Amino acid sequence: MGRDEQNLWNFLFTLFYALVLLGGSWWLWSSGRLPIGITFFDAALITLASFRLARLFVYDQIMQFFRDWFLTITVVTDVGGNVTLLRELPVRGARRTAAELLGCPWCFGLWTVTVTTLIYFATPFAWLPILIFALAGALNIIHSLITLIGWKSESLAGGGVPHSHHRGTCG
Repeated sequence: MGRDEQNLWNFLFTLFYALVLLGGSWWLWSSGRLPIGITFFDAALITLASFRLARLFVYDQIMQFFRDWFLTITVVTDVGGNVTLLRELPVRGARRTAAELLGCPWCFGLWTVTVTTLIYFATPFAWLPILIFALAGALNIIHSLITLIGWKSESLAGGGVPHSHHRGTCG
């Protein structure tokens, strides 16, 4: 019964996604806002903003509180008094499906690109926040490339890949 119940929740989330996509598309079409095609700039803006939003929710430490809403958290204290939070997926149910969705950048990315696209065409007020997220996404990609170049140069110099670096609130 457990797997069948989980399949039901996965189906319901998929159905909800389809309703958001179809309902949003229908609303854009009926209000005359659904474009026939989009420019490369618009596609790049939506893509980068969606990438940044997906990364924010799936990886970044600052949104851990949000991911925690869908996880089962156990506080473990060892003999020395050190406290550790043990985060686990719920056994089943809607929380498990949501936690699995938030743990998959490709799955959650589909949701973010859908919502970002619908909002982008729904109102001109969305343009500035989407631009900001897109610029942050581009910056994220540039930072990752520079970090990889730095690791590669250290590796070639014989220093190897650094074992620790300051992560701050980022994932």
